[in-house]
Amino acid sequence: MSDWMSRADPQNLAPAQRSRSRSPVLRLAIVLVVTLVIAAVVIRAFTPSAPPPECPAPPAPCSVPPVPPGSLPSTPVTGQGGAADSRTELVVGTPWSSTQLGFSVHYDPDSWVIKEDQADLLQLISPSDSSGSERDDWVIVEAVATSSASPDQLIQARLAALQKSVPDLTADPSSYYRVNGAEIGAVPGTAQVYSGTLDDTDGTPIAPVRYSIVAASNGRITVAVTVRTLDPDAIADHGPPVITWHMYSRQLADVLLEDFRWPAAQ
Repeated sequence: MSDWMSRADPQNLAPAQRSRSRSPVLRLAIVLVVTLVIAAVVIRAFTPSAPPPECPAPPAPCSVPPVPPGSLPSTPVTGQGGAADSRTELVVGTPWSSTQLGFSVHYDPDSWVIKEDQADLLQLISPSDSSGSERDDWVIVEAVATSSASPDQLIQARLAALQKSVPDLTADPSSYYRVNGAEIGAVPGTAQVYSGTLDDTDGTPIAPVRYSIVAASNGRITVAVTVRTLDPDAIADHGPPVITWHMYSRQLADVLLEDFRWPAAQ
């Protein structure tokens, strides 16, 4: 009787019941842990390894990146002081250098041909438009020692020379042709736009004409780039976008401005 009473005693049954009630929870926890471990192993196995660093750990230097097949060698970028920058860029075109003042540019031979080549001046003319007719648009790159002229003075000197064949040449107030961010190479400068009517040698009017002039100085030389376009407001047969002939000529001249190399510091 006493054995039956001990088996039937609730106090004696409680530990066994609590043990059995905890066993499903314990099994579930074990299953979850095993599942997480397996998932982690699978993810690690299928995750691609990180690419090797582009450069080795300091102080070992980076290697020079490969040059694409057929590329021209890059030309060092020089700043205002003339020292080579740490960056390099690819320059394509025909080179020209001033034998007197040491500046240089590259020009596209498909867009320009040399008309005048002096020690301190380069004049390029547009070979033709797409129909084959000569347009006689041009760009002049010229320079003087800074002691001889400031950027504004060099613009005024070029303006005086232009007014000999364009007597009515005056500043152009049009916002469409305004030069924004005027600079030559990496050197900030100033710009002016002028318009008028080109006359023949006997005074006969030939055509409307527009000039854009950008000038800058690096402290050693002062440079001016002048772009001339006849019938400047006519729509160019290049594009899209639809632009006038003068804006098209300025786009071609932008290459000269961006590529301009100031002489090295001495």
